Amino acid sequence: MTEGLPLLGLLVAPGYPDGVNGFLERMVQWCRPVWREPGTVGPEVHAWFATAPSAPGFDRAVASGAPVAVWIASPDDAALVPDGVVTVGDRMGLPVDVVAPRRGMDVSAIPPLTPFVRRRWRVRHGLPELFVVHSRDVSVANRSTAFALASAVVVDDDSTTLVEAMAWAAPCVTDDECATAVGAEAGVEVLVGDPGDRLDLAAVLADDHRRAASVGRSGRRLVERSFDRARAARRLATRLGFGVRADDDWRGRVTDDLAHLGTPPIARIRDRFEAAVAGLVADGAR
Repeated sequence: MTEGLPLLGLLVAPGYPDGVNGFLERMVQWCRPVWREPGTVGPEVHAWFATAPSAPGFDRAVASGAPVAVWIASPDDAALVPDGVVTVGDRMGLPVDVVAPRRGMDVSAIPPLTPFVRRRWRVRHGLPELFVVHSRDVSVANRSTAFALASAVVVDDDSTTLVEAMAWAAPCVTDDECATAVGAEAGVEVLVGDPGDRLDLAAVLADDHRRAASVGRSGRRLVERSFDRARAARRLATRLGFGVRADDDWRGRVTDDLAHLGTPPIARIRDRFEAAVAGLVADGAR
């Protein structure tokens, strides 16, 4: 439901980049995007989003004093943006305030699992103590389950699959090309090995719970920084002033804080919070 949400005025230039639509789809939980020209009659627009600095009405939106964001597709675009405007883009290396990943996922929907939790689940399902998974041997339908249970994961020549495995906080071993493609530092977010050594390297990593936890945690954080589409949309919503709660909306503020911390929707702390405040009324809980 978007009724009652603040309006985000859209300023659209011809031939806008492909990534804009998907990014705006993730903004609708904080605002209601509407096409609007600055200065026209209609409900008040809280902030503006331009698909390019050349979009009609961009200069007038900037002059209005309302928060403004603009999609940047090239360094030439960046040079046209005045100070104070939030820049968004999906190209690596561009000087933007919010990076909207071209290929990514809503990482908050994937719970990161530590080696200890993984081991408990393997015991429950009768799987081996050391359970090294090679992504090429797993069907797409079973990939999430495998990445959630594995002691370590080997990924060859497939950076998209590597990102998915890292999102589960699975300790990963891969090739140098894949590591470079996702911006992972060898020895920190992933381990890198030669083709004939990767399975053995993964087995050694799986047996070292402390290092496995460190690699898995670092990989997850890399995915959160660089491949989380939902977090990028949330960052822009914050920069534009959306999602600000009234002083007396204490429940909403806590829920927002959990979201900003990247708390997964299925995290137990959300249930504990709801249980703790059940029966409380706003007047007595400030």
